[in-house]
Amino acid sequence: MKNTHTNPMSATSLPELLERLQQLSAHEWDREDWADLPTFGGADPRTDPLWYERYTEVDSVWSWDADDVLIGNAQGELTLVPRAAPKGASRTPYADAVDAARAALAAAEESDEDTTEAEAALEAALDAWRESDETRSYTTRIEGGEGGEDAIEASSLAEAIELARDWARDGDYGDQTRTVWVQVDVEGDDGSEWGGTVAIDPDEPECRGGEEHDWQSPHRLLGGLADNPGVLGHGGGVICSYVCMRCGCGREDDSWAQDPQSGRQGLASVEYHVAQYDLDRAIDQIGDARAMDRLDWEHVATSERDRPPVQFQHGGVYEVTHEIAQLPSGRWIVCTIDDGRGEYEVYETRAEAEAHRPVAEDCAEVKVCLIRDVIRLNDLADRQWAYLANGRLPPAFDGGAAVPKRFVQ
Repeated sequence: MKNTHTNPMSATSLPELLERLQQLSAHEWDREDWADLPTFGGADPRTDPLWYERYTEVDSVWSWDADDVLIGNAQGELTLVPRAAPKGASRTPYADAVDAARAALAAAEESDEDTTEAEAALEAALDAWRESDETRSYTTRIEGGEGGEDAIEASSLAEAIELARDWARDGDYGDQTRTVWVQVDVEGDDGSEWGGTVAIDPDEPECRGGEEHDWQSPHRLLGGLADNPGVLGHGGGVICSYVCMRCGCGREDDSWAQDPQSGRQGLASVEYHVAQYDLDRAIDQIGDARAMDRLDWEHVATSERDRPPVQFQHGGVYEVTHEIAQLPSGRWIVCTIDDGRGEYEVYETRAEAEAHRPVAEDCAEVKVCLIRDVIRLNDLADRQWAYLANGRLPPAFDGGAAVPKRFVQ
């Protein structure tokens, strides 16, 4: 026979019972089922619905007294916890009705009575609670709890779902650059539940200088149809590509994305590619008009607009504007426009850009151009330049060609 000083069955208090159970050897613990341990006052906590709301993951209740309950799913997990709440504690009218119905059902099950009526009463109480606007508690989990768990107070399941979605979207998903999907579940203490997939879109990367992105779809950068650039078919939808014309970031909006975990298709996603496009190249080599329109152009010399153009026999003299602007990379671009045509060159510094062509100190003076070969109008190497000084042209262009005397006078 077991020594009465160590036998759990002879304990006189709940703390003493816990101590004796913890002192048992593994063999002694496994030899008995300990289903009939003594209790020390107070109602069975398992008949109180509030108990299950607080200790939903506890399978085993071993004993109790008026203040505490002995719980644990294994010998090494035995511990004393306070009761969930005093019996009869009031929450809200509908919640109290549910608590009473749950207690009645537990009592019927304990006494082996027919539970049909008690189950119907509990379901009716739950339905009334769900239809009310009383605030109730919900638990929401991401990926079954592996991604986090939170408590939500809401007056309906629909409200709890929206709060759960917002909570999931506010989570930390690392340095993601594309949309990911997570499983979110919601369970209410009124018995309601919901489960679904929530899309987590990445934050937009920062644009140059803290400005807002200028998303555009230039055909020369993105390709596709000329009247619908950057759009490609994808499954039952399309992928629309964009370029920020301030920083060169790329963006793809996919209307037929797929969740890699569930395999579900037809979802919407967004993906960013930082510094995907070299806007300097787009401006310098491609000459994209939209990109150039976004630059902060500065006029450094302007001709007199009232002066009519004069034609040479093998060329012409035109009014000219001379402008510079800083590129996203910090380099400088020079734009020289004459007769409606623009020529562009890129330099590392502003000084080099301003030295691209002589710039008149007085912006009202006229810069004129001699076109040596009318067949090669877009080649600056075939042009020579001169400025009016005090209303007169110099005797020669900067390339050495003489200015006709009729224009010098």
